[in-house]
Amino acid sequence: MYTAPLVNAPAKRPGPSLLWLALPVAVIVGAALWMIFGFIGLNNQVNSLQRVPFPGQGEITLPHGGGYVVYYEGPGASGGHVPTGDINVRHLTPGVEAKAITPYSASVTYHLGGHSGVAIDTLTVSGPGKFLVVTTAQNAPAGSDLAIGGSVGGSIVATVVPGVILLLAGIGGTVAILVVRHRKASGRGAPASGW
Repeated sequence: MYTAPLVNAPAKRPGPSLLWLALPVAVIVGAALWMIFGFIGLNNQVNSLQRVPFPGQGEITLPHGGGYVVYYEGPGASGGHVPTGDINVRHLTPGVEAKAITPYSASVTYHLGGHSGVAIDTLTVSGPGKFLVVTTAQNAPAGSDLAIGGSVGGSIVATVVPGVILLLAGIGGTVAILVVRHRKASGRGAPASGW
């Protein structure tokens, strides 16, 4: 009687190696870091806005000509509740002027760095310099301020949108690798195409 020698068949690989998971996990970690550092930068931006009391007055220094956003900060700001009042901006630097104060065209609110604010106006100045901001307000709660500086809305979008896209890509990549591994391990392979 002849007995055939046992031949070890090569083990079937269960699809992509688990090392492939390192790529989508790295993308997820990158998304988390992007959002963490983005929000740290956003927090610093909010903290660096120049503030004057509302009502009241104060000097601000603007580093360039062009547009700035005026935010109301105080009780009710995160809900969009802004006391009525007036803002008057006068130049203190010769040859520079405040050109216009117009209503802000979008809805932007923030609650960062111990500040809660809502965008109310856009201030346009002709160049860099010092300005005196004089404000009046009816029924403004104690501790209300106007904060003036760059757009917080653009920074929010630049932080959140890429972070969410990277996060979704990382999660999608992880799920895809795990599904392929499961199908290979169960012997099903990829679904058959009807074409």
